[in-house]
Amino acid sequence: MYRHLLAHLFSHLSQISESSAIRFVGVIFVATILSGCGNKGALYVPEDAATSYRLQADRLQASQLQAHQHKD
Repeated sequence: MYRHLLAHLFSHLSQISESSAIRFVGVIFVATILSGCGNKGALYVPEDAATSYRLQADRLQASQLQAHQHKD
């Protein structure tokens, strides 16, 4: 089956114009180059909301405690 399809493809190869072939190769080349662009590192994942809220509350409490100690 594949031999028949391959033979059919090559029989129509002479009907493809040179400009169409060059355009097709250019599109494939540009698509290959563009698919290589972009961020290759790990994706940014924000912290868990509950954890970050707890850390902010702890920092605020610590800074208020330090401010209160400096008043004395």
